[in-house]
Amino acid sequence: MTRFSLRRISAALALTAMAGGLMSPMAQAQETHEPLRPKARPGSEVVVAPSVAPTVATDTAAETVTADTTPNASTAARIATAPRSNDQPAIPPAPLGNDSATQNDAAGASLFATEQTRAENSAARARLLARGSSGEATEDAAGTARADTTPETSPENGIEVARQVAVLSPAPVRPQARPEGLEPVAKKCLAPEQIRDRDIQRNLDAFYADPDLCISQETFSEHGRNWHLVIVSNRSNKRGPVWAILHDNENSAFDAGLYSVSRYGGKIVAVESGETRSFKGQDPNRNFGTSKNITGPCRAMKPKPSPKFTRAISRHFTKRHPIMTMHTNENGHAAAGGRGHISAARSSATMRGFMASNPKRGLSDEDNAILTAGTKPYDANKKVQKLVSHFGKRGINVIYEHVRPAKNDCSFSFHALLNNMGDYYNIEVEHGKTEDQKRILDALMSYIGVTPLY
Repeated sequence: MTRFSLRRISAALALTAMAGGLMSPMAQAQETHEPLRPKARPGSEVVVAPSVAPTVATDTAAETVTADTTPNASTAARIATAPRSNDQPAIPPAPLGNDSATQNDAAGASLFATEQTRAENSAARARLLARGSSGEATEDAAGTARADTTPETSPENGIEVARQVAVLSPAPVRPQARPEGLEPVAKKCLAPEQIRDRDIQRNLDAFYADPDLCISQETFSEHGRNWHLVIVSNRSNKRGPVWAILHDNENSAFDAGLYSVSRYGGKIVAVESGETRSFKGQDPNRNFGTSKNITGPCRAMKPKPSPKFTRAISRHFTKRHPIMTMHTNENGHAAAGGRGHISAARSSATMRGFMASNPKRGLSDEDNAILTAGTKPYDANKKVQKLVSHFGKRGINVIYEHVRPAKNDCSFSFHALLNNMGDYYNIEVEHGKTEDQKRILDALMSYIGVTPLY
């Protein structure tokens, strides 16, 4: 049978199929001029490597990608697609004859080709993705490429084929959610000389020695008080521990806090009140609470509540690290002839002190201690008992504060525990004992697993 006869038979079969409403998907695409879109497997991609260079769309400009071609291969044989899902109908191939011309026609009618074309597809996809890594083309968030199809007349054999052109158009990029515990750091750091704060001026050498220390300020007004916060953060390690320095007259606390920011990263949030303990009649460490209900028992907080102040301090803390503060106090307890109001050698209805089981000269002074807090009585708090034993062996005293809503004094420790902000630690030392505060700080960082930067 001649080539001419075969073509006449093929044409007759096509006309018969069209008359009976049984047009093949390819014929339907030709008749309606609709692009042929194979069903895509969810989560898979359709990448086509046509014989001519497709245009890859990007957000900025179209980029041309040249596909590999094979001499004497038909157009459709060079079209590759991703594996089809089981429910995707295959396009029936045209009848094959014995001569090479008929075989070429059949190959041109088959959009799902051989293993060779799949290999070409993989190579083309790899090249497209390589370009995507440089910003020219990219896949969307699910790792899939969206395919567009364009009917085109093939110059070979006079057969019109639907050529699928894979267009890798990037989906809108969603901004990454802030990881839990990522504290905001000032976009612009202030020069130490610009800050009218004696704590900063006293530590100018520390700022000159460590260029990672960044100073910023925050101000806000509440109940007629214009609060001023000085924040010192570490630009190279933003996720380190955070410390609140609430009393501006406690210089050792600020200096030890600055040491922590340099050595462990993170930041300190310090209240600037003109080197005084209180600010316009309000003790900052008795000013925590956002509702009248929770601040009801707080006699040292006036007026109540203070939501702005509370949120301004609290927002700098996350659950990556415990809530931590540093304070200093006067020598000795007032009840024993001293001038202070806190001691590891004394206990009260709220506080319970534990002197170190292995005392060390100077470090184990009754005015030096780690103060922690919990909502359970000490005898029922195994975690705190373990802490007392751990630090007692290292010459460090511990004070445990039992937090209960009815006993709320609107201190930061009560606020942290009543609002489930995390574990709470406060390093207390006698005024001027900066080195003791640093030693206790280092021991506490080791206990909670914070690694020093140097």
